[in-house]
Amino acid sequence: MRNKKSKSNQQWNYDNISLWKIRPADTGRQYVKNGGGAVIRSFILAFVVFVFCILTTAEAHLPISFNTFDDQNFLHSDMGTDDLGEYYKTAESSGIPEILIKPEWPPSVWQEDIKRPEEVYLGDELNLGPVLGPEELYSAVDEVEYQWYRDGKPLEGATGKSLIINGVTKDDLGSYFVMAYTDADTLLAQSRRVLVWRSDPPVFRYEVPGKPAENYQSLQDKILESVSEHADNVLELGRDRWSGKDTPLFADGLNLATWEPAIWRHNGNEYYISNFASQQNLMRTLVALSRLAGDEQYKQAAMDATAYMFDHHQYESGLLPWGGHRFLDLKTLDDVYGFDSNSHELKRHFPYYDLMFDVDKESATQLVRGFWESHIYDWSNEFYHNRHGRWVDRVPEDIWDRPFSDPDAHQMIDRGTMVHTSNDLMYAAAHSFRHNPEQEQGALQWAERKGGLWYKARNPKVGLGSYHYHLGHNPNSGWGSHMPPPQNVPGRVDAPYEWSDLFERLGEDPASYGTGAASAVGSTRFWATTGWPGVIYADATIAQLRMAELLGEEHGTNFMYWAHTALRAFAESDAYNPETNTINRMLTNGRVLEPDFTTAGLRFFYTFSIGYRMTQDEALWPVARGVARAHELGEIGPSPGVAVKLNLTTSNAEPEAMLSFLELYQALEEPAYLEMAVKIAENILEQKFHKKHRFQSGAYGFFVRSKEHTHVCFDDPEPFALLSLVAVLRGEPDLLPLYANGRSYIHGRYDGEGRTYDHRVIWSQTK
Repeated sequence: MRNKKSKSNQQWNYDNISLWKIRPADTGRQYVKNGGGAVIRSFILAFVVFVFCILTTAEAHLPISFNTFDDQNFLHSDMGTDDLGEYYKTAESSGIPEILIKPEWPPSVWQEDIKRPEEVYLGDELNLGPVLGPEELYSAVDEVEYQWYRDGKPLEGATGKSLIINGVTKDDLGSYFVMAYTDADTLLAQSRRVLVWRSDPPVFRYEVPGKPAENYQSLQDKILESVSEHADNVLELGRDRWSGKDTPLFADGLNLATWEPAIWRHNGNEYYISNFASQQNLMRTLVALSRLAGDEQYKQAAMDATAYMFDHHQYESGLLPWGGHRFLDLKTLDDVYGFDSNSHELKRHFPYYDLMFDVDKESATQLVRGFWESHIYDWSNEFYHNRHGRWVDRVPEDIWDRPFSDPDAHQMIDRGTMVHTSNDLMYAAAHSFRHNPEQEQGALQWAERKGGLWYKARNPKVGLGSYHYHLGHNPNSGWGSHMPPPQNVPGRVDAPYEWSDLFERLGEDPASYGTGAASAVGSTRFWATTGWPGVIYADATIAQLRMAELLGEEHGTNFMYWAHTALRAFAESDAYNPETNTINRMLTNGRVLEPDFTTAGLRFFYTFSIGYRMTQDEALWPVARGVARAHELGEIGPSPGVAVKLNLTTSNAEPEAMLSFLELYQALEEPAYLEMAVKIAENILEQKFHKKHRFQSGAYGFFVRSKEHTHVCFDDPEPFALLSLVAVLRGEPDLLPLYANGRSYIHGRYDGEGRTYDHRVIWSQTK
């Protein structure tokens, strides 16, 4: 007990219990012990209301400050968790009025540093004791009710403080958490930190079960010959021939009729595109080719281009002129911008950071720091970021030392925080830590904080994730301008998932509030456009799985856990129909708004194949199976490796399909999966490797999307995918650069087309 004395002979006392946030609904709630009469109780009630009104005017996280009170009160500023709790006043002539301030929504992680989830395996005892944080949290509460959940569904009869399962079976596999409520239905705490795996632990490194038979040697030779020819021609024709300075920079691709670079047209100007962010798969291909073919010229070309970007085009902040809205013009070597927002944007790019750190560790570190500083607009309160980054002038040395407030999900702020760039930020920070583990410990910590917030933003009962972390509501911006603020919506609920719960009870589709609402309120719906399911459950999840591989078991478990639970929630909800290979438009609480809203593309096959390999969780298998069948790849098996009957006459020539079968082969050692990868590789060579003539002087082989396409895009992943097969056939997959299925693009205004993408006006064009 600690005391703070007033100017009178009366005394204030308080006991410590932890508090995260003061709840306005608790204003005026008070408990009187040892009765003191009606008059005294009336005085006490008025005083308590006064104190609570002061305390609850601050709708923010700690620290919270008291005002200066009169003689019977005390002055205390910058209240922290050590000061908040149970307060009461003693007096010679009165009883003890007790004020109990309760926490509203403690974070699911009890310490600032995110800890690894507890892992339990088949056959072990599952003993989930008090995992709700400090015991003192409940010491002054008369009654607490508990409910345990597995994979978002309540466990019947599991209402005790602890949950014990003697000998975990297959039926017990899943993710466990518990919720605790007071007798007044006030949510005290929740925990979702226990994951029950299969008998084998997750796989953090890509391992191939032995070297396959030598009868694929001719295919390996053909792949290396074709990819080498492609790379030779990229080096000869695709490197800078236009600036007059003979730089080692590359064009993004070539016009196959003129052998000139792809052109971006804006306001009557023509720019030769060199966007380093749109060349990261090319860099991977060059490095992989050197490692597999034993010819260092390709890797050296990639290193030279990277070094030139750092030496000549890196801003003081560390940023590069690249990404969605900026690039270099190979005619002038000037930055090109002004055709869109002029912002820095990396969104599902997942660049080849390992190469950058190998070339120049200091510059690569500064790039990652500049990326974070550019896109994080508020570090200490909402932790708000935007996919459009500012072109900051400098980055503070103590960038990673800022305080973290662990903000609530789905707050209303001026603009919504989207999932896109979050995973690019995490991916960059994970690499920075990997290459600078002592200097960049803070980078990993902030990556885990960012990932933890998106985990917290999922619906707690179903586990489905949100497209937004914060909700945009700015009447002047168009973002949510048609959506009334929550307090003006009849029947709203005070919960972080209020929009889904609200529309569920009202039986309404959020689109009924207008297109602005449909665009802005990402937590309301699972998704709204055809692209969103892939963003949340393919792009983001692949990045997290790759981060787990990059960091290994010691530092990668959180990323593995988040990715696994996301895939499992998708697979076990009504999100996906494997019979029709369609995805429903739905609320995050699982209510379907529009069935069969869109189809699942091959990136879902790739994502769930990686997920299965790394977790061995059969709950993920139906998604991979359904997507494979829908794309006429045949039957991968009703269960893993069982009754496999693949379509070896397929004409499929997609890299994602081939890479997916390599993942399944590594996971199960089933030769049919490798045979299918070989078949798709043969299709790629046949359908996409074409000879083009240059001024009758010779034939130049390139990987092009078809014979009818007018341009070759150097960042297309076909060459890298083929080299991946060679590495697997050799039993040397560790020679491959880390690949997260990154997507390159330029987005902005193009003459005659309006606001569009380069893949629409350039790379998709045919004769």
